[in-house]
Amino acid sequence: MITGVAAIEHRWIKNEDPPGVRHGGTIHDQLGRYLPSVFDVAHDAGVSTGMFVGKPKFWLLQQSYGHTRVANPVTRESERKSKLDLFVLAESESALVDQLIARLARAGADSKAHT
Repeated sequence: MITGVAAIEHRWIKNEDPPGVRHGGTIHDQLGRYLPSVFDVAHDAGVSTGMFVGKPKFWLLQQSYGHTRVANPVTRESERKSKLDLFVLAESESALVDQLIARLARAGADSKAHT
């Protein structure tokens, strides 16, 4: 739901925290190829991307789309770049809301400074 890619296509159906990147903890490792997502579409169009989450299992998306991937013969240059600019994992709902409000306030102040 979050990636814009159907589960039948990305094949990641585990409802648990992912293993680390070195242990196959990306959607791309599961498939054996790079799988573009809504993060690619937005980022490649010049839009910043971000996620605020409260469950560690969503770390899979940071590992899949937030890290710069190591080049390999199959990966195109655009696929090597991070597509997820901001990833915030908070341990409680109140901490998640506090971080979201702080980021929005900062973004509002930044945009006023540039106008």
